[in-house]
Parts: sequence; C-alpha cells; structure tokens
Amino acid sequence: AYMNNTFPNTLPKMFEEAGYSTFSFHDYFDYFYPRGKFHLQTLGYNQYWGSEELGMTTGFDPDRVIFDHKWESDYELMQRAIPKFINEDKFFVNMLTVSGHFNYGDDHEMAKPEYVAAVQEYLDNLAEPVEYSDEILYYLAVNMEVDKAIGYLVDELKKAGKFDDTVIMIFGDHYAYGIDNEDIWAYENEYKIDNDELDIQNVPMMIISDSTFMTGVKPQYMSTIDVMPTVANLFKLNLNYKNVFGTDAFGLESNIVRFADGSFISRDFRFDALGESITIIDNSVTELYLFNLHKSFLNDYMYNLLMLEYDYFNEED
Repeated sequence: AYMNNTFPNTLPKMFEEAGYSTFSFHDYFDYFYPRGKFHLQTLGYNQYWGSEELGMTTGFDPDRVIFDHKWESDYELMQRAIPKFINEDKFFVNMLTVSGHFNYGDDHEMAKPEYVAAVQEYLDNLAEPVEYSDEILYYLAVNMEVDKAIGYLVDELKKAGKFDDTVIMIFGDHYAYGIDNEDIWAYENEYKIDNDELDIQNVPMMIISDSTFMTGVKPQYMSTIDVMPTVANLFKLNLNYKNVFGTDAFGLESNIVRFADGSFISRDFRFDALGESITIIDNSVTELYLFNLHKSFLNDYMYNLLMLEYDYFNEED
C-alpha cells in the first residue's frame, strides 16, 4: 500500500551510505507482493534476485502457485546467490528463505527421507522423551534444508577468507503457525509457556560473530521493529533514532515487544489486552505504569499510520 513512499532509514540505504554493496535474494515468486520492485525501489537494495532471476523457476503462473504449490531449496538458493556477492569488498545481504514453510507432511518438497530418518532417530534417542506430532517431525525435517544452507554459507565464507569478518544474523519472522498450537506446547516447554497465546510467538534471533560481545544467550526481548535499530547501532550506521519506533535490543533498558491487538510483553511484565490480564515480574512496576504504557503504544500506532498515509519522509511534499 505504501510502496511509493519515501523511507530513508532502511538497512540497505544506511549500509550503502557506509560503503557496502547491498543485495537481496529470495527463492520464491513475486506472488504475495512485488518484491522485486519493493526491495529495489522502496527498501533501496542495489540488486535483487527472486527465484526466476536466479534460474530456480521459470514462467510465473498464478494457478500453479495456488494449486500446485512447491517450496524451493534454500541450499540451492545459497549455491546460486553466494557467487553474486562473495567477491565484493563489503557486502550487506538479505536472504529471505522458504524451505521451512508449511504444510508439514511427507509431501513437502524438502521432507527428504534422510532428513526425516535423522530427526526421527534424534527424537527417539533423547535422554528425556518428548511428545511430538507428525507435523513437528516434518517441521524439523524440512528445516534441515535451511540448516544445510547455513552450513554451506559458512563454508563458502571460510573458503573466501571472509568468515571472520562477516556477521550472520538469523531471524524467524513468525512461529510455526502451520502446526496446531497444542502440538507446539506439547513439544516445546522451555521457551513457550503452555496455553499462552503471547508466549507462543517467541522465536530466536541468532547471531554468528567472532565478537566476544555476542557470546552466549542474551535473554532480551525484541521484535521485528527492533531489528533495524539494533543492527544500525551494532554497525554504527547513520540512523536518527528519533525517527523509528523500535529500539536497540542490546540497550540498557528492558525492551518491550508490542502486538497488533494492543498487548505487550517484556522480561519484567506483560499486558494481555484480549485476555484482560496483567502480570508483573519486577515489583517496581505498577499497574498504572502499564496502563499509561498501553495508551502510549496506541498513540504510537496512530502516529505510525499517519506517517504512512502522508508519506512523512517525502521532502517534496
């Protein structure tokens, strides 16, 4: 809806300003939205390749996408994409992968027999047995293709002598909502609280770097709007933080994740707008503070819509 707006604070634009060549890759068609135009024109990547541009698929056909749906290989994506940027002096690369998408079953293109057998053996030989459904089994199996792709990327960076000077960030844009929630809660009981509709959204941001700062697990909360300011701060990019709603996830304060229904959650408290419940973990937090925070976030949402509607950053208007 706002593809023709001006957005100066995108990661590719800021990295380009810092002297990087910027690339975006995706192993799927421009079916859900015109990614080719959006990534080049709106986000400002120097170059973009989708599955057709990479030679992975030919002849976009909406009927085929809808009625004969096929997921492509992320491993093949890496094989075709890496040569296009690996020889650049400095590069910022976005890889939008698809191999791990639902539906999860033996008819999934990435549900290779060797993957399924490996996952089955792993699950059945855990020291503490876990409960899992067939969908969980196939979900883990198809994501082995993603794991294989990351391994290939690491190997190629090492061959080129660039691994030690490269940061890899892996972020899931949503949880596996193609699987029944009850099956997820039954399988994952460490990071997802049973029957909690907010906590089930919990997915990790993984960072591979030789920096000692990145060692271990950091129990900070973040969401998609925090990715850009977090990366901008880590790489000292030219970002005016007054112009963004997200925050640096590695800041000193506890970060807050906002949901579309008005709920929000942090490591210190949670506000469930639909369930009409408040949970306070840090006793210094008051209910009044949370209600005022709720009002502030609703205002932010309104301001965000106004900024989009009026193309706030367009200096020509």
